[in-house]
Amino acid sequence: MTKRRLLYLPIETKARELLGKTFLAARAVERGWIVVMGAHADTRKFMLDHPAGVYVETNIPDAKAARLEQVHAAGHRIVNLCEESIVYADGRDYCTRKLGLDSLRWTDMLLVPGERNAEHIHTYRPECGDKVAITGNPRFDTLLPGVRCVYNHEAEAIRETFGRFILVNTNFGRPNPFRPADDPVAKLIARGMIAEGSEADFIRRHVDFKRWQMQGLQDLLRDLAASGSVEKIVIRPHPVENHDVWREWGKPLNIDVRFEGSANNWMMAADAVVHPGCTTGIEGLLLDRAVFSYVPDADSEFIGEQDRASVCVSNAEELSNGLARVRGLDQQDVRKGLTAQRERLRRSVVNVEQPFAADRILDNVDRLDMRPVRLDEVGVGGGFLSRLLRVGRRGAPQPSNAKKDERTIQKFPGVAEEEIRAPLAQWADAAILSQAPQITRFHDRLWVLH
Repeated sequence: MTKRRLLYLPIETKARELLGKTFLAARAVERGWIVVMGAHADTRKFMLDHPAGVYVETNIPDAKAARLEQVHAAGHRIVNLCEESIVYADGRDYCTRKLGLDSLRWTDMLLVPGERNAEHIHTYRPECGDKVAITGNPRFDTLLPGVRCVYNHEAEAIRETFGRFILVNTNFGRPNPFRPADDPVAKLIARGMIAEGSEADFIRRHVDFKRWQMQGLQDLLRDLAASGSVEKIVIRPHPVENHDVWREWGKPLNIDVRFEGSANNWMMAADAVVHPGCTTGIEGLLLDRAVFSYVPDADSEFIGEQDRASVCVSNAEELSNGLARVRGLDQQDVRKGLTAQRERLRRSVVNVEQPFAADRILDNVDRLDMRPVRLDEVGVGGGFLSRLLRVGRRGAPQPSNAKKDERTIQKFPGVAEEEIRAPLAQWADAAILSQAPQITRFHDRLWVLH
């Protein structure tokens, strides 16, 4: 049986990462990798009991140092592909919270989205500058012309259900946490991610700004709904927010609150996108949508590239006027008008066009020296060793028995097999992939592409 290298690819938030990491996994299979992919806890549990491979972590604060040391001791190589390395207000704060010095000891490579993030790492984590590789992020690969075909079917179904609407993607995890009693500053201090003093003060300022911005956005949307200038408003809360807060607020205003599916499906279906400093501002730009950012104070320290990639508005009248200007424009007209913004964005996200981030990532991890393994060593196939592994572990891998609260389920509710097979088949039909990889599904939180 042919031996291949092994890639472990965990997913923290399904709606944000599933399609991008499925695309990365498929490109890896084309290069001869075996890919184990699934929910973060389930993937990590599986890999500690199976052959060594390259483990793609989602962020590496010092709270994870002991865990990463365990992964490293098991023979795995660790690379970091942080999903929050595009949208942040301050480079020092980002490095303090997301790149712990103890965790960096066990990390072989930092896969970063663009020059901006790389420069901040070189400035605030100079001891690991030689680990930085500018690759982009595969979640943005799926937004590019051709690859974005996977969103068309769901987008059309949404349009048929909702008609014409504007989509509002929120980003208020700190002032509107899933658990209302949570204190975001106290939690970060308790986890060792920040210290009391200037670091905590920065986060407190950010919480105050986001609380003020959330109230202002609600006022804007209330005025917009009352004006009758838009047919419908749909709010899609951030995965870590308390969605009930938005449902209760929106119900008397006849504003829908929805979370199912990918935000990209909803953006493709919408007439326009509104956000308060969210990564979806960048994603909407790459999807060639008209995107507006609610910016109550243009001089705030918390205004970032996601806002500058959008048309900034501060009240309902400015938004109504902006919507009127783009009404009736087709996607090509919108795309043409966004050329300068895409070029500006390149410093933050290198893969605003091909080559794909998936290929840049694989070019770098290909350099890591890993022992190739047989497919039956990961419990796939009918060979003697595969049967022995399954018997020794009392059958196929089972979902993690780690406690899954409602917040965890909201972030990763499980994946049906068709949610992986369908996009792979579409990319193969569009010649984005040479062929769709085979899939072995252990359960709804863990599977293997080969």
